[in-house]
Amino acid sequence: METENKRQIKSYVGYLLCILCFGLTIWAFYPGFMSPDSIANLTDGRTGEFHDINSPVMSYLWGKLDAIFAGPALMLILQNAIFWSAAACFWRATHKRSFRLGLCLILFALMPQIFSQLPVIWKDVGLGAALFLSAALLYLADKTKNKVAFFASILFLFYGFAARLNALPAVLPLAIWSGVIFCRLFEIKKRRIL
Repeated sequence: METENKRQIKSYVGYLLCILCFGLTIWAFYPGFMSPDSIANLTDGRTGEFHDINSPVMSYLWGKLDAIFAGPALMLILQNAIFWSAAACFWRATHKRSFRLGLCLILFALMPQIFSQLPVIWKDVGLGAALFLSAALLYLADKTKNKVAFFASILFLFYGFAARLNALPAVLPLAIWSGVIFCRLFEIKKRRIL
């Protein structure tokens, strides 16, 4: 009974760490940093006039969030919620087999070259966060045979693809991997695909 309780408590460590890191990011960088690129996205979202140099999907989404609470704060929260949810998904998929690997996948996000980008409201950061979550959901779907995680990954793969005009090279490997995982989940034989 004690070992079961210890295991259960140990499984919550990663989730708690993700929540704390999310809170730290929002607390430290609220309401987020903007550049001329960010301002252009926000302006497109507010006016409803979209230009292809900015991400129309991000601008549209930001416009809807801006109507709720003006400024970059809700976009900062959304981007970081996506990012830290990815870390939590990786934790869920790995901690039972390797507690250290699960912790490393969370702490990886605190590396300076990654953590320093999280407060910036850019389409690049949106792309990275969306693809990180998509990869985490695909990995989770593959390891746990979770079809909901697989279909959720498609939403974030689409958002990542729509975030930048040149996102295809980043999205293509995940799209191919999702096809492989789809075949495993639905037990489709390779011969039928060929």
